[in-house]
Amino acid sequence: MRRVRKGDYDSWQSYYWDYQQILAEDYYIPYLENEGNLSTSNIKSIIDIGCGNGGFIDAVNSRFNKNSNCLSLGIDIKSFKTWKGRNTHYKVHNILKDDNKNHKNKYDLVILRDVIEHIPAQFKQNFIETARDFMSNNGKMLITFPPYLSPFGLHQQAIMKSFLKKTPYLSALPKILIKKLTAKFESAETWAEIAEIIDSGMTISNFKKLIKETNLTAYNQKFFTIRPSHEIRYNVKYLQSPFGSIPLIREFLISGTCYLLKKDCYF
Repeated sequence: MRRVRKGDYDSWQSYYWDYQQILAEDYYIPYLENEGNLSTSNIKSIIDIGCGNGGFIDAVNSRFNKNSNCLSLGIDIKSFKTWKGRNTHYKVHNILKDDNKNHKNKYDLVILRDVIEHIPAQFKQNFIETARDFMSNNGKMLITFPPYLSPFGLHQQAIMKSFLKKTPYLSALPKILIKKLTAKFESAETWAEIAEIIDSGMTISNFKKLIKETNLTAYNQKFFTIRPSHEIRYNVKYLQSPFGSIPLIREFLISGTCYLLKKDCYF
C-alpha cells in the first residue's frame, strides 16, 4: 500500500484526507469487492457515519460511481474544511441527538470506520440500532475498530504527543492512573479524548454481544496484528492475526478488527 508522511503536508486535514483516501483505495475497496461481494450492481447508495475529514467516503463514492449514479453521503458531528468542493455530499449530523426523520433514504452500504469505540457504553446499542435503520433491506454495514485492550486501544499513537503515544497497553491500567499520567504529560483536551474511549470500552467480546442484541450478523470478519492503517501511516507492513477465534487472548493481541454485517433475516 502507498504511505503518507505528515511532514509532507502543510496541514493535518490535508494529510488526513490523503490517508483516508489511500486506506479506502488500497485496502477497503478491494476488501468490499472481493470478500464483501459488493459492486456497482448492488451498491447504489452509501453513507459514512462519523466520516471525519471525508476522504474515505469520497474514495468509495468515486469507485462505486464509475458505472452508476450512486448516492453517497458523509456525516459527522462537526464540519471539516476538506469537505468543500468535493463530489461527495457532506452534512453535519449527529444520529443520536438530531432528528433522523429527514433522512428517508435507505443505504446499501453503511460505514462506521473507527467510530464505535468513541460511543459511550450506555449509548452504544441505541447508536448501532439507529445506524442499522439507515440500511436498506439487503444493505451491508462495514465496522472497524481497535479493541480496547489491544496495544494501542486508546488511540494513544494518534492522540497523545508525549512518550505515552508509543507506550503500549495503556488501556490495561486503571482509569485513575491513566488520568494521572495524562494530566502530567498531556493536555486537558487529550484527556477528554482518552476518557471517551475508556468509557466506551469496546472489546471484541462486547462487540459480539452488541451485534447480537441489535439483530445484525457478521458474514465476513478480519483481525489484524498490524492494521492496514498502520502500514500507511507508520510504514509497517499490515499483518492479519490468527487469534480472532480465541477469547481473551484476542483482546490483547489483535490491534484491529474489520466486520461486514447484514440484517438478520428474521428482523
